[in-house]
Order: sequence, then C-alpha cells, then structure tokens
Amino acid sequence: MPKTKRDHLKGSVATALLDLERATIQVAEVAMTFEDVHPELIEGLQLAVVMIDQTQQLLETFYNQAWGDLPENLVATKNRK
Repeated sequence: MPKTKRDHLKGSVATALLDLERATIQVAEVAMTFEDVHPELIEGLQLAVVMIDQTQQLLETFYNQAWGDLPENLVATKNRK
C-alpha cells in the first residue's frame, strides 16, 4: 500500500526525535571528556543538552497534538516514511 503524506510526516518527526536523542548522548559524551581538561567549556555543552531536550519536548507535544500518543517504537514509525 502506498505511504500517505501523514505516514511520511509522522516518520519525519520520529526521525527528528531519534536524532535529537542521539545528539543528547553525543554531546553528553563530549562534555564528560572535556570536564577535566577544559571545565570552562562545560557550561556551553550543558546548555546545548538543555536546548536539545526542550526541542525534543516541543516535537513530542506536536506529535501528540497532531496524531495522538507517541508510539513506543519510534524506529518502526521512522521506517514507515
């Protein structure tokens, strides 16, 4: 069955949410590496994590309002696009 525009959009939001989750983990890893070497840089990385989290929450709210509850398996939703 052909994919609907709705499926494509849901998949795009799911992809963005998964990418943001991966970005949070990667920035946190960089922060842990730099914590002892360049403590002056940690504040900026912590702010980045907070901003990524806020963006993720906004997208989750959008998804909930547009299509209902987020599925537990975002990867499956992402692959439907």
